[in-house]
Amino acid sequence: MLFFYLKIYLKQRFLVGYLGFVSLCLLGVPLLSRFSMRQVQELAVTMSLACLSVSGLLLAILLGAFSLWHDVDRRYVLCYLSLPVQRRVYVRSRFGASAIVLTAFLLIVGIVASLVIPIASSFYPSERAFVWSTWLLAMVLIWLKSLLILALSLMLSSVATSFFFPFCVSLAVYLAGGVTQQAHDYLHGSYGAQFSFALRWCVDLFYYVLPNFSLFDLTPQTVYSLTVDYGDQFMSIGYGMTYTFFLLWAAVAVFDRREIS
Repeated sequence: MLFFYLKIYLKQRFLVGYLGFVSLCLLGVPLLSRFSMRQVQELAVTMSLACLSVSGLLLAILLGAFSLWHDVDRRYVLCYLSLPVQRRVYVRSRFGASAIVLTAFLLIVGIVASLVIPIASSFYPSERAFVWSTWLLAMVLIWLKSLLILALSLMLSSVATSFFFPFCVSLAVYLAGGVTQQAHDYLHGSYGAQFSFALRWCVDLFYYVLPNFSLFDLTPQTVYSLTVDYGDQFMSIGYGMTYTFFLLWAAVAVFDRREIS
């Protein structure tokens, strides 16, 4: 079923149009980065990483939220499940096909961004040497973050009866998961004593339950060529893979028990 869903995705004109739009935005980075008088390279890297992260986020949410909900809403899932295919195989095939499409998309966009940065840097060479190994690691972390979001939206889609529920909740979890680390550190710092115990308990709950997306952010290190602690980054990679597998397991478990009529 994996190749069957891949063929379906390849026929989607939306993916081609979306890829073209994101690539066109990246091609405008050298022009926009020239508005910075002395930090052309830094601004180009920042915009490229932001474009990669946002485009991967939106595509992951759309693929995860639309896939299961569309099949259930149109009753296509009844035809698929009438075949000698288990539900868990169906969900894993959906995730696998979506993950391959998402990976191919980020790979192409990442190549375009890698070509754009040297062009922008040639206008006003930076005093800092650009570290390509950090750039590649940043792209890997963006890819893992997008896979985690894909698994989250797929899990929510396995219980949803509308498209907007997994889409909105996935977006809200992403926004909340990006600030829980800062909120946790602030409340447990020297200024945290002035806040109530209930507020700190709620923040701690969100900190430990929601995925910590700040672990996948290497923007400062990539932009300013700072030293990277590869031990911490390998832990972030393991954290992302573990969380993704857990969400995929939850999606399979929930959809396996869902009543479909």
